[in-house]
Amino acid sequence: MSKNHVEECLGGAHADKPDAIRSASCPGPDDSAARKAAPLWSGCMLYFPDALLAVARLSKKGNDKHNPGEPLRWSRERSTDHGDCIARHQIEPEAIDPDTGEVHAVAVAWRALAQLQLILEKRK
Repeated sequence: MSKNHVEECLGGAHADKPDAIRSASCPGPDDSAARKAAPLWSGCMLYFPDALLAVARLSKKGNDKHNPGEPLRWSRERSTDHGDCIARHQIEPEAIDPDTGEVHAVAVAWRALAQLQLILEKRK
């Protein structure tokens, strides 16, 4: 995957990041039909802006806890029990998690996205 492809796909924001981030399955610059079939902005970010911001906050809080002083990154080796964590946080999704200050549903969403990302990567 070329750097230009990554920049076009992710807006240049992660062109210098690890391969795991750069491996996003986005259509190439010449594949207009494929790009329009996966409207990341209008079909996801505009649907769930508050939820995605909460997930981003949780990512930052988790990074500050598990990788203090380091750039934001997903410590995949430390987060492997997504199903169990989803179930635990889903017990009281509207309650505040005392460890993060976020409602438990935010952790459910983060873990579900992590689990889905790993599944999709494995299927490539």
